[in-house]
Amino acid sequence: MSYSNVERHTLRLAGVAVLLTLLAVSSAFRQVPVAQHPGAGENLYKQHCARCHGNDGTKGMFGARDLQRSTLADTAVTLQIQRGKGFMPGFRKKLSPAQLQELVTYVKSLRVQP
Repeated sequence: MSYSNVERHTLRLAGVAVLLTLLAVSSAFRQVPVAQHPGAGENLYKQHCARCHGNDGTKGMFGARDLQRSTLADTAVTLQIQRGKGFMPGFRKKLSPAQLQELVTYVKSLRVQP
């Protein structure tokens, strides 16, 4: 079976169109990052942090920082939660490593994207 140049070109274009369609559809169903579904981290935040930082991270009671504007790296956020700062108590002995990571993920989810 022999195809003419026009037929081969048409088949290539059709193949590209199918690939682009599949790519568009698959990106529409991509997984949502963990930070957008914080779950347990949100509960920990409400229990330990919301009183001073507020539900949305902007309250600022007792000098608490605006978490929506934070640019701290994960490590710095983790250390601050563990050690505390100023009036903020440390949570090293109150949170497991898994809980700490969940809380860091949630705190980062409060950030407003520039």
